[in-house]
Amino acid sequence: MTPPAVAVVIPVYDRAATVGRAIDSALAQTMADLEVVVVDDASTDDTAARVLAHPDSRVRLVRHEQNRGAAGARNTGVAAATSPWIAFLDSDDAWDGPKLARQLERVGQGPEPSCITGYRLVRAASGQVVERRAEGLGDITGRLLDVCDLSPGATLLVRRDVLLAIGGYPEDLRRFEDWDVLFRLAEHGIVAVPECLASVHETDYPAPAAVAEAARVLLDRRGRWIEERLGPRARRRFRSTLHIERAYASLRRRHYAAATLQACSAAVVSPARAWTAARRLTSKLAARDY
Repeated sequence: MTPPAVAVVIPVYDRAATVGRAIDSALAQTMADLEVVVVDDASTDDTAARVLAHPDSRVRLVRHEQNRGAAGARNTGVAAATSPWIAFLDSDDAWDGPKLARQLERVGQGPEPSCITGYRLVRAASGQVVERRAEGLGDITGRLLDVCDLSPGATLLVRRDVLLAIGGYPEDLRRFEDWDVLFRLAEHGIVAVPECLASVHETDYPAPAAVAEAARVLLDRRGRWIEERLGPRARRRFRSTLHIERAYASLRRRHYAAATLQACSAAVVSPARAWTAARRLTSKLAARDY
């Protein structure tokens, strides 16, 4: 039997209220040749029951006995999939109908093994919807030095063999795991469908300590890799970006002194990023989006 063209991998933990919406948006794609692999990461609510009750035979449930985090759940989904292409969809997000068809059309135009789309970010605090089109990406590695705003948990389509070849998702990272994967995929090429074809619902930001630990691990893992390819200035730029992420995490918890300290650290490490740090934190304060 020929496997489906695309496997939709949906990692889920205690999202009984939203996982059905994610599944339905996957099944409502204009291209029907797909499988949906839902990985229940040891939920404590009735998530598994909701998935098992779904009537569509294209939906499969895989369960973890112990919680392994988003990276572990995605790896399990990839391992369980039979399709040559993998599309990721977080359990509280949703797709527009033509999303997968547009991506398959785009990757068919060249050798690149992965593709992202634009998306609509739904703010948690205000309900405001912000469109983030995936255009003007240019050097994707250079973009990743400054920000990870592509939301691959809802926008990424990737060839399964390439994802496995680069080692999948790093399970020791409970934050920024998608950032690490994008750096590695960028070496093979990432193309984009500019249109906003996914709705991404903002969730609670992790505690500052968790973000600090993830930033440390990511810098240890990617710092030398960045310096070897792009030089020491690029490594400082990325390190500055991680200080900005830590500042944002502190701001979300209203730890204003800690946020200020991290923003200042970002400016010291890379003076060229001082304005970026100030602008990002000021915009968050103005929008009360924390």
